[in-house]
Amino acid sequence: MYIPPIIVREDIDENVKLFVIFLYHKNPQQKQRIINRYPELAEIVTQNEGQVRSKITVFLRTYFQTHSETINPIIAGIRDNLQKNGHHALEMLATIMEYRWPETHKGFTFVPCLLPFSPWDEETGTIYLSLIPYINGEAGRVENKKTLSLNATQLLVHEVSHFMLWDIVAHLNIIYSPEFVSTVKHLAQEIIAPVVMNQPELRSMLDLHDYCGNQYLKPITLHTSRGDVNIIDFFSTEHATMRAEGKTFEQYILRVFEILTSLQFQLQKRMKMWNENGKKIFEKEDLFEEYIEPIDVK
Repeated sequence: MYIPPIIVREDIDENVKLFVIFLYHKNPQQKQRIINRYPELAEIVTQNEGQVRSKITVFLRTYFQTHSETINPIIAGIRDNLQKNGHHALEMLATIMEYRWPETHKGFTFVPCLLPFSPWDEETGTIYLSLIPYINGEAGRVENKKTLSLNATQLLVHEVSHFMLWDIVAHLNIIYSPEFVSTVKHLAQEIIAPVVMNQPELRSMLDLHDYCGNQYLKPITLHTSRGDVNIIDFFSTEHATMRAEGKTFEQYILRVFEILTSLQFQLQKRMKMWNENGKKIFEKEDLFEEYIEPIDVK
């Protein structure tokens, strides 16, 4: 089986581009997360986009230089771990998802970044790995090497599962409701990633325990004939059942989209709540109770 190469590339210019995109063109919650992590940027972003690019460039170059003793070992650890484990992890992922890469595939590029989250670019196959979880404030403490290594591999598998999913979906006849398309597509990829990562062959390698991916999924509950169940657990059971019945992974994907489409109104409501409130949902009882209210699965 052909496995695409995995490249780690340090690129400050790419970091600058990311900061500008997320400070000016993306979800306001993501902008606020950046400001919360870097309060010194709050005044800069009150200016128009054309004026701030050079200031963000200076800020990021200075940050990388100031924290180089912390950042350089982190990047070295990421590169070393992906060289050792990335190929095998992708091979197992492809087996679970019944997928084959064309031998013309150019591979996946990891770009370490200073955003407080890890975005990805479907078109270029680029995964932006946030260094922030490995930097502890001004002390610059690096997490233990095992945790760092596992997190890098976990992110690789999680994000590459998205690339694979959308390549598979491109060949399937899935009809979206225009009003809910972004919700259904987003949740499909964020649910399928932990479902496949919790399969025994990957779970053991990645040292995972009830991995749920994004934190906003863990409280979402579905009401079924078997009782109330977490949304990831529900789709994991669906996968196990279909796999035992000899169904293909493509058939499982179609089932995921079918169910999510039937629940799209209630799921969009949850995503709207999360986008507007973020982690405050966990702090405010009324919001939390509304967010975890079980959604009926017919």
